[in-house]
Amino acid sequence: MITQAIRLQPGWITSRVMLVAVLTAGVTGLSGQAQQRERRLAFVVGNDAYRDAPLKNAKNDALAVSAELRDVGFTVTPLYDASRDQFTDALAKFASALRPDDLAIFYFAGHGVHVDG
Repeated sequence: MITQAIRLQPGWITSRVMLVAVLTAGVTGLSGQAQQRERRLAFVVGNDAYRDAPLKNAKNDALAVSAELRDVGFTVTPLYDASRDQFTDALAKFASALRPDDLAIFYFAGHGVHVDG
């Protein structure tokens, strides 16, 4: 079960805990028949390389989350240190490929807001 696989570390924020809750509900709350129909897809972003305020662990967090998602059967679309245009293009492509029966997860590690750049 993913709630046992992801170990919360100092500095992990609430969104990571919410991710675990969403995954637990989605992965364990479906009937066997529904699990056979669905695709499990995840779009995982980790941005460390900010010009004025680089981060140290966002990419590592995204890599760890990607590994855990793969372990529970998700196909992961990773994106690391992307520009704004690369991010919006990849997110649009991911979203446009989703079907109604899909179980989709979006995970972002990085700065949520950036001023002057």
